[in-house]
Amino acid sequence: MALTLNDVTAILKDKYLPVMEKHINTEDFLSKWVDKHKQTETVGNSFVKSFKYGHSEGTGMLTDLTGRLSDPGRAMYKTFKGTPKWRDGVIKIYETIVNLMNTDEKAFIDEITSETEGVSDAMKCEKERMNFGDGGITPLAVVSSATDDTPSLITLADGSTTKYLRPGMPVDFMTTEHALITNGSGLIIQDIVSDTEFTFIPTVDSTDRTTLVTALAGALIYHKGGYENEFYGLKALVGLKDNTILGVDRSKTEGAWFRPTVKYVQADGKLGDTSVGANHEPSMVALMGLVNKLTTQQKAKKNNLVIFADGGTATQLVSSKINGNEYIEPTKKIDLWPYNIVTFNGIPILSGNYSPDNTAFFVEMSGLVQFLAKKLGFSDMDGNMWKWVAGYAAYTAYLLEAYELGHYKPWQCATVYDIASAY
Repeated sequence: MALTLNDVTAILKDKYLPVMEKHINTEDFLSKWVDKHKQTETVGNSFVKSFKYGHSEGTGMLTDLTGRLSDPGRAMYKTFKGTPKWRDGVIKIYETIVNLMNTDEKAFIDEITSETEGVSDAMKCEKERMNFGDGGITPLAVVSSATDDTPSLITLADGSTTKYLRPGMPVDFMTTEHALITNGSGLIIQDIVSDTEFTFIPTVDSTDRTTLVTALAGALIYHKGGYENEFYGLKALVGLKDNTILGVDRSKTEGAWFRPTVKYVQADGKLGDTSVGANHEPSMVALMGLVNKLTTQQKAKKNNLVIFADGGTATQLVSSKINGNEYIEPTKKIDLWPYNIVTFNGIPILSGNYSPDNTAFFVEMSGLVQFLAKKLGFSDMDGNMWKWVAGYAAYTAYLLEAYELGHYKPWQCATVYDIASAY
């Protein structure tokens, strides 16, 4: 008996979706942590959260046994608020593939498998990247110039690389004022040519194409729809102290309670409050002092601290340990992380694929929370998961999820910038 689209729907939901979700979260330590420790909170289109910030201070010292007792106090509470972000992934199967259901079921399953693996890989890479990001404020790259051709070759500006770009990725080109460039929205990256070059296919030709590529000089590149609209990552949550996060403006005095510690390595290896414009090897004393501040003054629990850093930065931290004659623990594995790790002062260092260069995030994981509005799944609000695409001989199925990352205790976290890379 031949397969039907209803059969395929059941296969995708019951068989493929759990595998896809596991693949997407393979190196997503943050999601796996909140799942294991039940730090996911179900929310609607918006949320407001209150939590205890200070103890009841209804205490005092009697100056005389017959004197007046202290006035009753109350615990202090703070609130923050937010809105879940939505993202989608699309699976498209053309009529020629659908026809295979009646002629070659194995070939059809192979095609469906290829489609689901493709969207899973894309969603996995984007999630890993966003986990370290600032919510879509910083562009993925900046354009220097573009050729008037199809495909067009993009050369990136000094300081930009193709680290966060991939073939097949849809991107928006925006002006420095963050206006979408005409005919520059949702364009597809064709090939990554080098660390500073890639190609894309314009959707217009002739004079319109010439106008487009001319306008791209100096353009900012964002993931499609991503400008100020990506999930919060570690840079947003614990890497900045002057941004507005979850409705709290941390640049203002009344938002100071929500600030993490943010430091920059100085030329002498000490940690300062401003960048000196170069990357340097941090001193062990300075870094250990930072950890001590988090665990004593800020009350972070050391066994909940994790360091996230790219491979070069992680190696530099290990080198600093060696130079400081600290005992070097052998590499080992920890729960929820698929690779061997090294430690700094007993704190695991996880080298994420998309962790920013020259940066180390010190994260107190017990404060991390996911505000979940929709778990990853196929959309079928009208009772039919498959949608016919007008103008194309194809069906599509849409994966949707909606959530936001937050942190209840960012003051127990820190970020160190300008760390020299070992390679």
